[in-house]
Amino acid sequence: MSAVGGKPPHRSALIDVLKGTACLVIVCHHMVSYGPMVDVVRGFAPGFIAWLYDYGRFAVQVFLVVAGYVAADSLAPAGAANFRSVSVQLAKRYWRLLAPFLVALTAALAAASLARTWHHPDSVPAAASIGAVIAHLLMLQDLLGVPGLSAGVWYLSIDLQLFACTVLILAVAPWLAKHLVIVSAQHLGIALVLGLTCVSLVWLNRIPALDATALYFYGAYGMGMLTCWGVRTNTVLKRRAWFCMVSALVVAALAVDFRGRLLLAGLVAALLWSCATSASVQGYMSATAFGPLRYVGRISYSVF
Repeated sequence: MSAVGGKPPHRSALIDVLKGTACLVIVCHHMVSYGPMVDVVRGFAPGFIAWLYDYGRFAVQVFLVVAGYVAADSLAPAGAANFRSVSVQLAKRYWRLLAPFLVALTAALAAASLARTWHHPDSVPAAASIGAVIAHLLMLQDLLGVPGLSAGVWYLSIDLQLFACTVLILAVAPWLAKHLVIVSAQHLGIALVLGLTCVSLVWLNRIPALDATALYFYGAYGMGMLTCWGVRTNTVLKRRAWFCMVSALVVAALAVDFRGRLLLAGLVAALLWSCATSASVQGYMSATAFGPLRYVGRISYSVF
């Protein structure tokens, strides 16, 4: 199944709508999970607050699938790496994540310092050590067992790890293909991503101890990559074959161990597929009514 010849799935209105919706859900989840106001708001809508607390974090799957989709479009739109330097790609990604994170981390530390002088010290993080700050700036805090200085910083570490894994996979594929001879770098790159996605979905994602690593989350991320490559194929028959393959992968993983977050990831992949292959869906998502959500989606990282 070649991933060559299809129309590039550039940024779509659906991506912005998905990210905007997920961003708002996650922000609400954080608001009902942390801080002294939790007990106050719980009395107004206990059922809804409990739902947000239990399931609001599932919205992270939206970002994982979308991130994989965009990564494939950027790093290997045809399945083979379109970059030469691994270090350059990693440095660019790191600095892109770090710049707004520095501002957010500074604000979080200042706010926590101020809050510790008030009436709810138990709901505020303790003063950060120099080592903890350095671990956060390197985005290694969870791997090093350092408590997070803010609720959402774990995702930065995972995002960077997922991107690094993908860059390394795509970079090593040409070298392996050269030695194996029987397969092209393009097909081998796709096969390696598919393999890691399968292993993550069926096995690694079921090991809670791995949730500080990219291995735990690669299933959703890889699903996004496979979806991108699938919609790029140059015939309807090939696109349908790709869709069936990704769908079968999700169904098989759910059969092994049903996970609501995985089901959501599969639905997001299906929506991305529909939008990329259907002009009517694209037009619907571009409607003015979705304008506010699309705006939030475009600034979702800064908000988060």
